[in-house]
Amino acid sequence: MLIVAAPIEESPGSLTRDILLISSCIFMGLGILAAFAAGEIIASPFKKNQEQNIRLVELKEIAENSSRAKRDFLSNMSHKIRTLMNAIIGMTSIAKDSGEVERKNYCFYKIEEASVHLLGIINDILDMPKIEANKFELAPEIFNFEWMLQKVITVINFQVGQKYQNFIVRLDKDIPAMFIGDDQRIAQVIADLLSNAVKFTPENGSIRLDTKLIEEAGGFCTIQIAVTDSGIGISAEQQARLFNPFTQAENNISRKFSGTGLGLAISKRIVEMMHSRIWIESKLGEGAAFIFTLRLERAPADESPVNHKRENRPIRLMVVDDDPEMLQYFGEIVENFGFPYALASDGEEALTLYRKKRPLFPLFY
Repeated sequence: MLIVAAPIEESPGSLTRDILLISSCIFMGLGILAAFAAGEIIASPFKKNQEQNIRLVELKEIAENSSRAKRDFLSNMSHKIRTLMNAIIGMTSIAKDSGEVERKNYCFYKIEEASVHLLGIINDILDMPKIEANKFELAPEIFNFEWMLQKVITVINFQVGQKYQNFIVRLDKDIPAMFIGDDQRIAQVIADLLSNAVKFTPENGSIRLDTKLIEEAGGFCTIQIAVTDSGIGISAEQQARLFNPFTQAENNISRKFSGTGLGLAISKRIVEMMHSRIWIESKLGEGAAFIFTLRLERAPADESPVNHKRENRPIRLMVVDDDPEMLQYFGEIVENFGFPYALASDGEEALTLYRKKRPLFPLFY
């Protein structure tokens, strides 16, 4: 009998067993992967269908909310238009039958006020369909930036005066005079923001219009315009939806202050068409700041007006104001014109400065 001894790991049977185990594991793994892939392929249409159903539900909700907002808007606007028309007709009838001049003037004033408000509502309603149909276009032309601001201020000053509000305008002296752009639409945005500021700011409150040159490069200027008020402020929830079309503030606020709720949506669209942006900085009860930027092409040098600054002008000025910020701004304006000047915060300081600088103010003797 011949006996041969060897380790069991080196036997042919052991090697065959190991190969079978490894092969089985490999084939089982491939089978699991294949089953998983097949399951994904089979389930893919069902998942897409489920995602589409979820998306359809979301779109349906958005459409219903939009339809509800438009329906509420139209109901609200029809009520406001009817109210304004009744006011105009009623005041016209009173003025026609009245023989007193003061009463007629009062009626005419109310008619004018209601008519301006009605015109603003109609303009907003007519502009919004153009925006939704992408037919809202800009008409760029050469314009004077300061003159554009003056036109807006002239219009808004009447509303400010009615509520005895403190209105401050600051024009950055570094802003060039002439630009190429749609000054009518820019004025529309500024006027709408100022009108809202006047509306939501109580009597004797303050409103600011600040302009600032951010940068100038490649013949284009980036200008920041901010309208700040000391009014009722805007909550974070209201800020999130304030620029949406057909959306107003809360109903009680809307009834109290009126408006279409379209002005800010239109303003946002105008600013975006100028490749710029608009945003809000506000806290409820602490006023609000509406800020937007403009990227405007600077007009050719020969289109710019002659510089205002003049030397050796025979004009002497003393500016007196109890508002330090306003006093400083007046000083910047006068200095830009090259006039000799002095600044005082009250009458006593003005007299003291006058006595010290008599040669500067010989015309006061």
